[in-house]
Amino acid sequence: TTTNSYLPSYNYYNYSLSQQIYTPCEIGYGGTISSISFYNGGTEKTRTYDIYLVHTSKNAFDNNTDWITVGSGDKVFSGSVTMTANNWTTIQFTTDFSYDGTSNLAVIVDDNTGSYSSSPHMACRVYTGEGNQAIYQYSDSENNDPTNPSYSGTLTASKNQIKFHVCDVSGLQGGTITATASPASAGTVSGGGTYASCTEATLTATETNPCYKFVNWTENGNVVSTSPTYTFKVSGDRGLVANFEEKWNPSVTSNPADLSCITS
Repeated sequence: TTTNSYLPSYNYYNYSLSQQIYTPCEIGYGGTISSISFYNGGTEKTRTYDIYLVHTSKNAFDNNTDWITVGSGDKVFSGSVTMTANNWTTIQFTTDFSYDGTSNLAVIVDDNTGSYSSSPHMACRVYTGEGNQAIYQYSDSENNDPTNPSYSGTLTASKNQIKFHVCDVSGLQGGTITATASPASAGTVSGGGTYASCTEATLTATETNPCYKFVNWTENGNVVSTSPTYTFKVSGDRGLVANFEEKWNPSVTSNPADLSCITS
């Protein structure tokens, strides 16, 4: 977030068009892409976007007229989005995109808002990258057509700050997460329940008995986390146990930290 480029919505202009190339190594693996996220480093704004995803063999843009042409069948989203201030905003696609896992992928974002607030401005930030993987154009008067990109554009070596939500069809299937405390009187747990595919679960263990402290989370007797807050992608049913242990054991020490744990 320290670069000076702003994509997909330049912060002073009514319209913009950006194209970004990603490689299979950057995406991770093939599967269904169902959403996309942008970080807005400015104030909250409502923008009107058309978003396209296209398989491509192009590795980078050769010059500032080297645009990738899209068709109506490449569109995955069209509509208004309220970009949250200083945070990520996730856009759920109206049409999921099946990424083959081997081709490079072009992400095209067309901003058709047609207006902006004079100040303060929204700023969707970009990351610095290697190679000319991003190209963009912005204008007050020209609403650029991604199906016929004949304008000059601006060639940049930055990477559009896009956060992929890629779901492996054979992997992230959702499931039911069961969380319990051991012993039950030592503390409480939260976060269990049924989760949809491609989502994350966050389990939290809370110490409620002054004589016990949290130790770890285990699954089938195996330690999976030593943090009271455990976050993971849901890829099936799981049963997790938050383990607590007594703070004072008289066979180990004669100087308990909490005297309230000593009973007659």
